[in-house]
Amino acid sequence: MIFLSTFWDVLGAMFIVFFVVLPLIMLWGFALADLFIRKASAVHKVIWLLIIIFLPIIGPIVYILVHPIDATREQVTWDQPETPTSQQQGEMPN
Repeated sequence: MIFLSTFWDVLGAMFIVFFVVLPLIMLWGFALADLFIRKASAVHKVIWLLIIIFLPIIGPIVYILVHPIDATREQVTWDQPETPTSQQQGEMPN
C-alpha cells in the first residue's frame, strides 16, 4: 500500500500535522524556553529538562501546570512606575 496515495490520505496527514504534531512542538518549545528564562537553581532546571525531554507529551504539560507563575510576571512589569507622576495626574510642570 502506498502512503498518501489518495486525496483523503493527504488530508488526514495534514490534519494530524496541523492539529497534533505542530501544537506538541509549540508546547515543547514553550516549556523549554520558559525553563531557561526562569530563575531557578541548576538542579531544578536539570530535573525539569530531563522530564520534558524524556516524556515529550506529558512532560511539557506537567511543567506548564506545575511551575510557579511569579518569576516571569515580575520581569514584564518592572519598568512601569508604581505611582503616577505629576504630569500623568494633570499638573502643569514648573
